Amino acid sequence: MKIKCIFTILIMLVLLIPISIAEGPPATPVRFDGTVTVNGEAVEDGTVVSVKIGDENVDTQTINSRYSIQVPSNNEEEYIFYVSGVETGRHIVPNSGSYIPFDLSVIIITTSDSGSSGDNSGGGSGGGGGGGSSTVTNVLTEEYQSFQISINRGKAFQFDDEKHIVTVNGVSGNTVKLNLDSEDAIFSMSSGETKEVDLQANSDYLLSINVESVSGSTANILLKLVLRPESVIEDEKKAIGEIIETESVIEDKDNSFAAITGAFAGLPDLSILQNIYFIIAVFIIVVVLLFMFNKSAKLYIKQALRKAFSGGNDKTKK
Repeated sequence: MKIKCIFTILIMLVLLIPISIAEGPPATPVRFDGTVTVNGEAVEDGTVVSVKIGDENVDTQTINSRYSIQVPSNNEEEYIFYVSGVETGRHIVPNSGSYIPFDLSVIIITTSDSGSSGDNSGGGSGGGGGGGSSTVTNVLTEEYQSFQISINRGKAFQFDDEKHIVTVNGVSGNTVKLNLDSEDAIFSMSSGETKEVDLQANSDYLLSINVESVSGSTANILLKLVLRPESVIEDEKKAIGEIIETESVIEDKDNSFAAITGAFAGLPDLSILQNIYFIIAVFIIVVVLLFMFNKSAKLYIKQALRKAFSGGNDKTKK
């Protein structure tokens, strides 16, 4: 009886082993930790940081200058980080129990409609979180507009119905490093320097950038539209005109050929004459060959010729 009971227990243990292996120990959460900055400055107390998978919220925290969030590690989805409702970074969850330093930094642009705009404040970092700061874009004209931009901050502007952002990436003495995100272009300019940039190839305008002054970590940038040089526009129009003219010539040639072939369409078919000439040529060649290689044919032809000539002579005598 004891042996039977022990045997039954062993069987149950053997059956339960795969289940315990399949379930395994619970996964240890992953912890993300780091600083949070908005427009290059530490955020104020009460700023909201959240993590989502797509539209599903995983965790939300109200923080000061740092955050620390734990997320499940048994999910291979991409986690999206938000600061005050603005997407700040993405990360794929690594192995269970990992600690990942992941700093969050975002530029939230706030501008006004006036020709001259002051420096960006840390908009979007106030209490309560929610959506980021509203953005009002400056519409460029052929008159310079002034933008005071500090390092790691940007200003939005409208160029030919398209939105672009100019950002100050660095300042060294009287030299400023600018970035146009629309073209992913980074270039350095000195105080007083002017540069023209071709933002849109199909536009009649270029973007003129002038560094009016550099003071500390702030640069005063002037932006305006500049009419593309007439020679460039004329060259483009000339190239387009040549393409159209070439297509017209090809079309005219096609029409002329169609007219010529159509004019001959009413004439009799002359291919029969070509066939007759071919048959006559073949017949002559055959006769010549027979004459050269066949003695009887040669004799027959001679007799025929004699009769023809003798008949002609008899008629003459009569």
